[in-house]
Amino acid sequence: MTISQKLREAEKDFYVRGLVHSTKGAKKLQTTGASLGDSDAIKASNKKLRDMGMPADDDHPEIFIGDICEGATLKEALTDCDALVILTSGVPKLRKREVFKTVVAKLFGRQRMPKFYYDQMPEQVDWLGAKQQIDSAKEAGVAHIVLVGSMGVSPQKNTPDNTLNKIGDGNILVWKAKAEEYLMNIGVTYTIIHPGGLTNKPGGERELVLGVDDSLLDDFEKLGATRSIPREDVANLVVASLRNKDLVANKSFDVVSKEVWQFLSMYLGCRCCDSCQCICVFVALSASVSTSVAVTVTISVPYLSLSLSVTLTDSLGSKQTGGCWQCDRGLENPLQDPPLSSFLNLQIHLAS
Repeated sequence: MTISQKLREAEKDFYVRGLVHSTKGAKKLQTTGASLGDSDAIKASNKKLRDMGMPADDDHPEIFIGDICEGATLKEALTDCDALVILTSGVPKLRKREVFKTVVAKLFGRQRMPKFYYDQMPEQVDWLGAKQQIDSAKEAGVAHIVLVGSMGVSPQKNTPDNTLNKIGDGNILVWKAKAEEYLMNIGVTYTIIHPGGLTNKPGGERELVLGVDDSLLDDFEKLGATRSIPREDVANLVVASLRNKDLVANKSFDVVSKEVWQFLSMYLGCRCCDSCQCICVFVALSASVSTSVAVTVTISVPYLSLSLSVTLTDSLGSKQTGGCWQCDRGLENPLQDPPLSSFLNLQIHLAS
């Protein structure tokens, strides 16, 4: 879910405008309910009606199409705005046939990094484009700028051999860091968010882990976290930052998320008694959640389908559950047997 969608859902608190680079981007924003405004012909017709004393209101645009390096477009979009959220970034693209070449190299036991390119280099987007947005916001009297950047911009991580800097010879982290430094010294209240790798998983289900100066890149496993975060959770953070400006004023932080669950082990065999030949399934899971999460485990084996349910409530806690296919009853036994062999197909579905 995009940040624009999240803000529009909170329409009582926010009036949202968006600046995009192309009509394709504008169409995506229109799916959230945002408007491109009335055409020139409709505006002219409305003016005639008003001149005759008849009611007619122009539909002012909520979507602006333009270049972030051009101040004129930004000036119009930022008029009367209280806050600016900067989401722009250079986007690397894979060169043709690179996937094929990389797969072939792997088949011959060689490591090969695919070659990428940029339509617009990070210097233009992540530095000059960000700088123009910051300058235009200050000129328009914007009181708060939220910049969504990237982890890896700290001096110890932002090196020439960093993979992100090598992609397309773009040095993207170098230019992102330069824009952040400029923002921190421009004299406007700022908040800088460095998310980990973005995923399309649902938001609001995972515990978020905060850090500074890229410490999470080294310590995420010790904290029970991953190096990624759902896009929807980043959107929630942006909205929370706008709502709680005083708490995040002139702050810069990193953020990743924990997984909702971890699969520990499974056992298939008889556990009901010593004599019967029924099939019992036992599953062990651990949870890292701040709220209760219902977990449904579906096990599929030849001629067998069994569903078990368990609720995990303790943060960083664990739960064992079991069930018998033939006896049709649940079991709670400790797992002391070897893990289930790999011919089983395990599917785990989560619902908070």
